[in-house]
Amino acid sequence: MIWVVPVLLWIDYRGKGSGEDNVSIFNQLYENRAEIESSLNYNINWLSLEKYRACVIDCDIESGGWQTDKDDWYIVIEECIEKMIQFKSVLQPYINKIKI
Repeated sequence: MIWVVPVLLWIDYRGKGSGEDNVSIFNQLYENRAEIESSLNYNINWLSLEKYRACVIDCDIESGGWQTDKDDWYIVIEECIEKMIQFKSVLQPYINKIKI
């Protein structure tokens, strides 16, 4: 098993009792999946988690994870930072358009 570090958007709008709002937010983002994915240079996962309250959009840091040798953590950290910045900049315009 390979342990990776994820970069993710955790959708839990109002906490307990917000399941329908969370799915609505997720679905509004998912409607733009093709545009979002074409703007990123890596694969992302769309997890509606309908049995749970929250939804998740994430990607894995492929250069390593918590079991990576400490001497190579800087590589994982750099990739994580780069993906976080890109993830936010691509998703933010779509998040700004969400209607609840």
